[in-house]
Amino acid sequence: MITQLSGGERQRTVLAQALAQDTPILVLDEPLNNLDLNHQLEVMQLLVRLHQEGRTIVVVLHDLNMAAQYCEEILLLKEGKEFARGTPSAVLDPATILEVFKVRVSVHRQGRRPYVTPLWSRAEEKAALEQTTKVHIMAGGGAASELIEELVHHGFAPTVGIVSVLDTDYATAERCGLRVVSAPPFEPYPAEAVVELEELVSQADVVVVAPVFFGRGNIALLRATQTAAAAGKKVLVISNPPLVERDLTGGEAEKLVHQLVSAGALELKGVQEVIDQVISLSRGQ
Repeated sequence: MITQLSGGERQRTVLAQALAQDTPILVLDEPLNNLDLNHQLEVMQLLVRLHQEGRTIVVVLHDLNMAAQYCEEILLLKEGKEFARGTPSAVLDPATILEVFKVRVSVHRQGRRPYVTPLWSRAEEKAALEQTTKVHIMAGGGAASELIEELVHHGFAPTVGIVSVLDTDYATAERCGLRVVSAPPFEPYPAEAVVELEELVSQADVVVVAPVFFGRGNIALLRATQTAAAAGKKVLVISNPPLVERDLTGGEAEKLVHQLVSAGALELKGVQEVIDQVISLSRGQ
């Protein structure tokens, strides 16, 4: 009897009954429930083959990655109403998922199929941190990627920039659905990018200077940080590796950082110290 079967066996039996009807349209509600990964893949691959043979397949799924991998079109519901509809790449972006599921994710895009990695759920405490504490990261050259990911993991939504559109830090910020100020590679910062940077810095409570290599092209990051410090913003400077190894400006970057520290900026050794400081500041400690 079907009632004597395990959950997975029952699920496969019900699916087999539905397939045996050989209808042109097949509607399946959570067909992967109670199935192990191997049988989940078998079911989805079977549905793809049936679709290729001409059947219309409608599947209700909660696994976003399974939907992204096998579905040609996704309809995303919020409170029972259509919120987004389109290809997996068009629908599964960080902002949409945050709005619908209250979960911040990073979205990896390799080829035409996105892959979603959950970072944190917007629980009340984390939502409060994000809403009340604004962090801007002076980034570049991949120096801030770990920091960006850790801040997001702890419930913050930092702004980032200015960075090149080819920069790893840019890719990390984009993947997490963050606001990032970008600029063309190997060129001076456009005036509009500098204006946007100044706007974000003016809105931030905390400005973090990542261990960037400073040259003439990005020294504007430190000047904007000085403006932030003069306006009373909390400034955190990651000092490892030592700036002397990263200063390609003939000493100007070292001079600006020294002035920042003299004005009250905190020098910190690494990402964890920054996280601890930001959390402490967000709690008013």
